[in-house]
Amino acid sequence: MCLVISYSLWTALQGRADFELLGERTGFSFAAVESNGSRLFIAVRSSSVTYPHTLNYPALAWELHQAGCTHVLSAGVAGALDRDTPVPSLLIPDQFIDLHRTAPVNTPHHEDSLYKDFSVPYCPFLRSQAQAFLARRSEWPVSKAGNYVGVDGPRYETAAEARAYRSLGGDAVGMTAVRETIAYRYAGLCVATIALITRRAAGLEAAPASPASIANAGGLILDCGCFVASQMMECGCE
Repeated sequence: MCLVISYSLWTALQGRADFELLGERTGFSFAAVESNGSRLFIAVRSSSVTYPHTLNYPALAWELHQAGCTHVLSAGVAGALDRDTPVPSLLIPDQFIDLHRTAPVNTPHHEDSLYKDFSVPYCPFLRSQAQAFLARRSEWPVSKAGNYVGVDGPRYETAAEARAYRSLGGDAVGMTAVRETIAYRYAGLCVATIALITRRAAGLEAAPASPASIANAGGLILDCGCFVASQMMECGCE
């Protein structure tokens, strides 16, 4: 199993004693952590020069597949579309709306893999295990389901766009989770996402999460990934 995180979380975790840097595979940095007899691999999806809107998600998904990964727990920041959502908080989406306008790189060309069912985009087992762990820790408020709206970026949304996304049923907006989820699924990987709600969308007043709280979330997400990895023998996903 692999935990995929943003560059900011990756930087925050490198000071941990159990963080073992493994090097790079085609430009993507990898590390590992041993916990409770389980080995969790960690990949950083972006860098100081590669941003979410420029990342080749299919290439990252293929590298994870080539490394032997079968399940992915991803984490990244997002903005809340509901003014009642606490900031900071965590969202474990169960659905998404794809509003990306640019075509992904390396779209599958084989007809048998092109038309994939996305009725249930996220792995129920991974989601349930992440929910169970985060609910026990109680460090950030946790929403156990929600609808993630994926947009291109790199700019943030306008207030009018935020209202439109909310009217479509969106709970959070971001640039990462939708594209990577699609790429992982096409690579044959089970996936679940943890969205770190660090701000409210345009037009919804709220103070953003502090850099310190986001850095602390890195340790929480890593501990969650270690817990989920320790439960993988119970996963019934194919």
